[in-house]
Amino acid sequence: MLRRPPRSTLFPYTTLFRSSIWNPQIDYFDLEVGRPYYSGKHLVIKPYASVKGGWSKQKFRLNAILSDLDQEASFRTKSWFLGPRGTLDINWLLTHDFRIFLNSSVSLMYQKFKTQDRFISRFYNPLTFTTKFDAKSIQLTPAIDLNPGFGWSTYFDHNNWHVDLYAAYNFVYFFNQNEFLSVDTRGDFMLHGFELSLKLNF
Repeated sequence: MLRRPPRSTLFPYTTLFRSSIWNPQIDYFDLEVGRPYYSGKHLVIKPYASVKGGWSKQKFRLNAILSDLDQEASFRTKSWFLGPRGTLDINWLLTHDFRIFLNSSVSLMYQKFKTQDRFISRFYNPLTFTTKFDAKSIQLTPAIDLNPGFGWSTYFDHNNWHVDLYAAYNFVYFFNQNEFLSVDTRGDFMLHGFELSLKLNF
């Protein structure tokens, strides 16, 4: 997960936080070409030549009481990224058509950010001051994908049908995704979740 900014970074004085909302969005794609080969009777290795790209948006909003004043901070970040990706899939074939696998990849992407910070201070109703900061930045972003799991597949009906079932847990880790202007810490972003798949080929 993206680390939240420390309180002293945004509001350096005695602060009562009333609410905070973080809304991240990310879409990415992988284009890959590869060919599997056997290393012995039970080990199947498949390297890929691949490209990774996508888009992301982040919104983070804070509402707090600072020195008896109503303070509101809103942070927005938009970015796109694209770069080469090295991939290696490993399957260890067990007995009775079972297998253990590990799919892994490392990416290094060109990423461009557009950030906007907005601060609203309400002194006395309706006296309100709004401060805005805008910036653009560019970085090289590393990313790591890991997908370990367990599967089973077999042919039936004289090899006319093929069924494949597997369960895996996915990890996708993007480095340095915190580009909010008023935050000094560099936060990383991680996605993870369980995957269950059933394929029927004929």
